[in-house]
Amino acid sequence: MSRLALLLRARVRRDPMIAAAAPVAREHGCRLLLVGGVVRDLALGAAPRDADFLLLGRRRRAAVAAIAAALGARAVRFRKRGVENWRVAVAGREHDLVTVAPGRDEGRALAAELRRRDFTMNAIAFDVHAQRILDPCGGQADLRRRRVRATGAGVFRDDPLRLLRAVRFVCERPSLAIAPGTRDAIAKEARRIRRVSAERIRDELDRILASRRSAWGIREADRLGLLAPVIPEIVPMRGLEQNRWHHLDGWGHTLAALDAAADPAHLGRPVPGAEVPKGERLVLLRWTLLLHDLGKVPTRTVDEDGEAHFFGHEEAGAVIAARIAKRLRFSTARARAVRRLIELHLRVSIPVADEVSDRAWRRLIRDGGELTPLLVLHSLADKAASRGRAHRATTKRLRAACNRLMTLYREEAERILAPPRLVDGSDVMRLRGIPPGPEVGRWIEEIRSRQIAGEIRTRDEALEILRLPTL
Repeated sequence: MSRLALLLRARVRRDPMIAAAAPVAREHGCRLLLVGGVVRDLALGAAPRDADFLLLGRRRRAAVAAIAAALGARAVRFRKRGVENWRVAVAGREHDLVTVAPGRDEGRALAAELRRRDFTMNAIAFDVHAQRILDPCGGQADLRRRRVRATGAGVFRDDPLRLLRAVRFVCERPSLAIAPGTRDAIAKEARRIRRVSAERIRDELDRILASRRSAWGIREADRLGLLAPVIPEIVPMRGLEQNRWHHLDGWGHTLAALDAAADPAHLGRPVPGAEVPKGERLVLLRWTLLLHDLGKVPTRTVDEDGEAHFFGHEEAGAVIAARIAKRLRFSTARARAVRRLIELHLRVSIPVADEVSDRAWRRLIRDGGELTPLLVLHSLADKAASRGRAHRATTKRLRAACNRLMTLYREEAERILAPPRLVDGSDVMRLRGIPPGPEVGRWIEEIRSRQIAGEIRTRDEALEILRLPTL
């Protein structure tokens, strides 16, 4: 018996879901098989997550209901690419059961179901009752070779999201590689990615950006022709000449910034309070780096000395990023955060040539809010990808600026982001002798700005400013 079969047998003995489901399936004359990710992950030496099953037999629907009842759960029916699926949630884990009609030949029916799947490594099944592996597509051999291979020629036509999913699998499991024939097929069929819903594409890109090989994944998706149909704004970044502060073109710089964010060693010694995040904030940082310089295309100018400039590209880029976020159905919170980080992404790096006051840093904390640590990480990754003129000197100044900014953030963020209100509109109108209108708001903002800068702390000090003849 193979090592994988032994691992699967042990899994079957330990899993309470299988212990409850197997006898019920047998009572209904059905075969229960483990399939997909749990088999693949055990073969790769990874910890399996949720287990999925095939249920083959004439009384399969009655068996699903009985299995759910035995588990004290509810089975929810849905169809996926025309195939009947049932989802059962038990103890925080979701299990999908695909029901298969036995037809005249159970073996053929089962093989056809497995060949319908995306990649050979996901088309291996383990018969819980017979305790044997079924592998009609050669998935075990592919796993031994650590390759992702499509089960057949129609895989990408059946569901074009699989084009991007192949890249994601390799990002999440760095020991794998896409088989050459499958890679050729992906490049040939890449245009089909346009047929996939924005939400499904976004979710795959999220997982690529969350992975250990995020920068490689974006490069590979681009090489295979999968990125431009989804984010066409990247196309004019290729070959976009920059200036003496950069050593790469626009797209090369973007990819290098992603490289830097994917490996904390590239960012240098950690800035206290701005450690590399996890989860959604990590994905947010990497999305922002992917989109942050798109505004350079419409803002590029060349002066009389031949030097390229990109004045205002942060504002233009924020608008473009907001459009992409809407197209890919980002959550409102993520869309706002991406836009804000791109708007602010030069506020740390550009001023470092000159001395920056603590008042200016406090204003940046006010504007960045809880995104300030991500803004620091973004600036460090951006600089790591900009090895142009005076790189060492400007990097040293940037690190000093980031450390000062994060010191103020750690010590004063609570006061800066939620200062007590010292004056209101009636105070302004009474002391300034002005009617309601925009000028009242400007005075209130001036008081708040001085409060954040630490210039005033009490109501009396704020009232004194309102009594001044002019600012």
